[in-house]
Amino acid sequence: MTVNKKEEKNPMVREALEPLGNRFTIVFILVVTALIITFVMYILPHPANVFQNEKLVKLTYVDHISPAHQQIIDDFNRQHKGKIEVVPVNLPFSKFTTNERKELIARSLRSHSSRIDIFTVDLIWVPRFAKWAEPLDRWIEPVHSGKIMSQALQSCYHNNQLVGLPQYLDVGAMFFRRDLLEKIPDSPELIKTLRKGISWDELLALKIYFPQSYLYNFQGKAYEGLMCNYVEIIHSMGGYLQEGKHLALKHPIQEEALSFMRQLIKDRIVPKEITGFDENRSYEFALLNDIPFFRGWPSFPEEFLKDARFSAKVPFLELAPLPHFEEKTSTSIFGGWNLMINRDCKNKAEAVTFLKYITDLPAQQTLFVKGRYLPVNRVFYERGGVSMDSRNADVLLRMLQNGSYRPSLEDYTKNSDIISFYLNRALKGELEPSEALEGAESFIKSGQVIPYQ
Repeated sequence: MTVNKKEEKNPMVREALEPLGNRFTIVFILVVTALIITFVMYILPHPANVFQNEKLVKLTYVDHISPAHQQIIDDFNRQHKGKIEVVPVNLPFSKFTTNERKELIARSLRSHSSRIDIFTVDLIWVPRFAKWAEPLDRWIEPVHSGKIMSQALQSCYHNNQLVGLPQYLDVGAMFFRRDLLEKIPDSPELIKTLRKGISWDELLALKIYFPQSYLYNFQGKAYEGLMCNYVEIIHSMGGYLQEGKHLALKHPIQEEALSFMRQLIKDRIVPKEITGFDENRSYEFALLNDIPFFRGWPSFPEEFLKDARFSAKVPFLELAPLPHFEEKTSTSIFGGWNLMINRDCKNKAEAVTFLKYITDLPAQQTLFVKGRYLPVNRVFYERGGVSMDSRNADVLLRMLQNGSYRPSLEDYTKNSDIISFYLNRALKGELEPSEALEGAESFIKSGQVIPYQ
């Protein structure tokens, strides 16, 4: 705006124009300042999401997604809406054996893919998967890890480094059908003895009451489930499969244990079909054929209640310790699954948030109530659990106290594939027990690998 000299000299005009000039100066300064800030923010690095709404982080979680798992995921996503979303990838036990799950996950991690953020492993796989897992010592405070049962937490360490958190425990158990046992003499006393622990001799003597049926069932397919059965019998006989940092296959007890398992087939105590049974197939066969006793994991019945073929039989199942040998104690192998974070995960802090959530008491209660998975949070047991059948609770706690582990060796998963392959051949009668164990040892020393099937 131009002002002539007459107007400039006029005090009234000057007074009227003064605010316009001040306003123009202020606007000019604000525009220049905004441009400078925009330029600086454009060229300088700055933390993500500081000047925008927080971005939703999606986490891919690979596991057997049971209804209990799905509820926990839904609850977590609801509580962290707009910030973290867990996206489950289901590898159900009904479609994938433990060995198949192991190979699928290992194949993805081996390629350093970040497509998987969180995954679970059989607790015995920890040494193998540790190299692909994010170390958790700096992420998990002692106040949180201190809530977890030592029996479960110790399986999450490799070379004195915390590489995972336990999700739930399992322990080898014997199921018995109360409705079938109530048909034989002195059944109340027998059931009482079963809950305390029965010997193999006492169990085998019951065959006279089931002449047309098999007495017992277990998992005999060439996979990790067979190894669990085999190691339980070795431990129950007073032996061990691990010596120092090596597997010991040539001890007399190892051969005796395998011979005992094969004799059960020869004597028709167990069906010859067990050589093709994984967990689910062995449970199905036992229930369909009314076998009174079978080896399994405590978490299984909940899944079978939904199947019309078994829903009337599952409520009669009760837990007992596995049979023991004379003057020996019953031994159950620890099972269970541990949570790990992919070392190549791009959102580790959010992944840790989910691990803490699923191992905290409310989620652990959901795992038990909705899925019958044994919690790893010790507060659950200190408070007396939630709606836990007192008879089964007593049995479970005793089995957890007397549980033992399979060998914790880095090459265990590879070597157990070899051993289970040869154990399976012995159960089929293709090899004598001594030949099978010698064959397994020679194969391990050769450095070869059993082809993935």
